[in-house]
Amino acid sequence: MRRPSFSIFTLGCKVNQYESQQIAKELLKLGFEMVKEEGDIYILNSCAVTHHADRKARKIIYKGKRQGKKIIVTGCISPPMEENLKKDKQILLVTQERKTAIPKILQEIFSPPPSSLKEEEATKKAIGRKRAYVVIQTGCDNFCSYCIVPYLRGKPRSRNPQDVLQEIRQLLLFGYKEVVLCGIRLGKYGKDLGDNTSLSSLLREILNWKGDFRFRLSSIEPMDFDEELLHLVSHPKLCPHFHIPLQSGSDRILKLMGRSYTAFDFLSLVKEIRERVPLVNITTDVIVGFPSESEEDFLQTLRVCEEAGFGKIHIFPFSPRPGTKAEKWEDVPWEIKKERARVLQSLEERLSLSFRTSLIGEKLWILFQGKRGDLWQGISHNYVTCYADEPPAEEFCWCAAEEVYKSGIKVRLEKGGRENGAMCVLYDSEGRGRI
Repeated sequence: MRRPSFSIFTLGCKVNQYESQQIAKELLKLGFEMVKEEGDIYILNSCAVTHHADRKARKIIYKGKRQGKKIIVTGCISPPMEENLKKDKQILLVTQERKTAIPKILQEIFSPPPSSLKEEEATKKAIGRKRAYVVIQTGCDNFCSYCIVPYLRGKPRSRNPQDVLQEIRQLLLFGYKEVVLCGIRLGKYGKDLGDNTSLSSLLREILNWKGDFRFRLSSIEPMDFDEELLHLVSHPKLCPHFHIPLQSGSDRILKLMGRSYTAFDFLSLVKEIRERVPLVNITTDVIVGFPSESEEDFLQTLRVCEEAGFGKIHIFPFSPRPGTKAEKWEDVPWEIKKERARVLQSLEERLSLSFRTSLIGEKLWILFQGKRGDLWQGISHNYVTCYADEPPAEEFCWCAAEEVYKSGIKVRLEKGGRENGAMCVLYDSEGRGRI
């Protein structure tokens, strides 16, 4: 009996990617076959952060309908799009809250033959064999004026810390070398549990585990860096890469956005992290063309980005989202948005090159992920794509950065050594420092 096959399409954030991987893993264990794009079933885990994501979602749905696929749509869906999907009999719409039920729903529809796949094999087929995401919370209550996510994801909700720790332990047991902690508002982890659980307390626990692995934070808001978290940023098992959304360098625009910090606050945080963490890569998100953004507002953003020295800037021309405050405000003309995005992109390329050039001669802790063309490719601890001419003796090793190459760095393999030069202070379970 042929196994029913599925293809899963994921748009948006790492939380969505993790949730798609969990759906895929459960479907594999139930006896379904996973294929890239030609499955009997199309599962779309959608995103509604920008109108560009909406367009991508519609394109995938159209392709599935044209080919007569069974189509499941879930994830973050804008209200207008959701209303249209409800009317389409070829589409099964599964709400965000019921996303985890998709494998059981499909099992009832297709009745696949039993699978012999064990947890480890299903995990590696669903998410790959090197790096793994673990979502520790979802939801947000900041209600930035441009953002639809709080309306779609709801208030912050944290996972039980023991469940998180158990999942991480299992991934490490399966041989994963890097675990990325993810959340919609990662820094709010534990605040709703009422038992002193926090992102810092979780990190203190896992960073002191022994073994050859590392942890990374996906994205964390500038207002969520407290002193306790700053104490941990230089730990050698925590990757020196922090994605901190700036959104704008103009205090006037930040206030309109509903962001609770100033450009000075942001730059002070960046300075503090750089003083604590050698070789740190700080990346960010910036919205250009926010309603009423003037040329001076944009120039302020350019100045802040320059001073922050970002290793990467994700640039988003403002996209009005239904139901948000900013949707009703007068929009900046598209041509101005397009030009500002171009100017910022030019700065981004220069800053990225400058950051990668600054790493030449330094040692980078690289997780190699395989061979691409003639070169071996991996990700450094500070989130730079690295290339090596010769195969690494181990998939996880230290290398010397030799030259800037493409959008990354070419490296020379090094033997031995586990130090990254960080001025590291370790903390005990009570947060007390010890050298």
